[in-house]
Amino acid sequence: MQEPGGRPRRNRKRAAKTDSAQEAAARACELYAAAELTTTNPAGFPVTVPVVPAYDAEGRRILVTTSVAYPAKLRNISKDPHVLVHFHHEVAARKREVNPPTIVIRAQARIVEGDFIETFRAVGRHFRSTPVQPALYKRLRHRHWRWLYRYYFSRYLIELAPEDILESGSLPREGEVNPSLLRRPYRAVGPLARLVLARAPAASLAVRHPRSGLAVSEARIQAVLPTLLCAEIHEGVEFLQGSSPARFKACISSFWQSSDFSSLAHCSVLGLAEIRGQQLRLRPRAYFTTIRPPGILGDLWTGIDSTLRGARQAASRGVAPIPESLLQAAFGKGDGRR
Repeated sequence: MQEPGGRPRRNRKRAAKTDSAQEAAARACELYAAAELTTTNPAGFPVTVPVVPAYDAEGRRILVTTSVAYPAKLRNISKDPHVLVHFHHEVAARKREVNPPTIVIRAQARIVEGDFIETFRAVGRHFRSTPVQPALYKRLRHRHWRWLYRYYFSRYLIELAPEDILESGSLPREGEVNPSLLRRPYRAVGPLARLVLARAPAASLAVRHPRSGLAVSEARIQAVLPTLLCAEIHEGVEFLQGSSPARFKACISSFWQSSDFSSLAHCSVLGLAEIRGQQLRLRPRAYFTTIRPPGILGDLWTGIDSTLRGARQAASRGVAPIPESLLQAAFGKGDGRR
């Protein structure tokens, strides 16, 4: 449809939503040093992981990166580009504010085409305001550490175009789950993952619905058993209604990190969930855990793990890691900062 004069009529409502979402994204990246990104895996389960975001004011987009060693986000986004970015809880806030505002943004994700060198330079431009692992950057002055981290810094750039702001807790009212999933055995969550979930200060619940897509809410974990997670959903949620509990594909994610990201712990559990009143019960189908101890032990573990995983992934993708000469130029001299 056209406006008088032959010009196409803008969808003003959609444009206003996008403008509001972009403003919220800029504010969120200023308030928070970390966020949680929710994508959808090929099996249709939501997957939530912590990320370090930066806002590109010129492009009006949120930027995140992922290493070649950990390509799950790339796989999920290539299949379904619709994602959620969840900014919440004081653990991730830059100034450690008490009860910082929760911001949930629906976005369209795109993997930026380019090589690892271009991404490395983009990281230097956009992520400079986030102090990350200062002790590690001092260690990277030594060539052995740079060799160990060449796959860790071989990263892909992902841009998130904000589309809308979601109210935290806007869960769908019905669930549709393939009946065959109900007959499959549940996965027992290991003791390390249960420890991370039990001790993390906050959790997020992501739900995937066939019609309404992704939704997210904050949750407080009450009990962590090998084959059952119980959590209380954040107040204000519009709960599901009906005589029988609806089942959803869901993900409960919990993480904490130090202010400079030198240590962190994260766990995400995927499974079938049902809501009874304010309580959610999730039966695990899969889970994954990331632990980074503080100090040299954590830096060494991350380097070894990224090298082993990155070498396999790079070989399968037919790409070469970032040149050590670039890491030498960036970290070989000076004070180790980006």
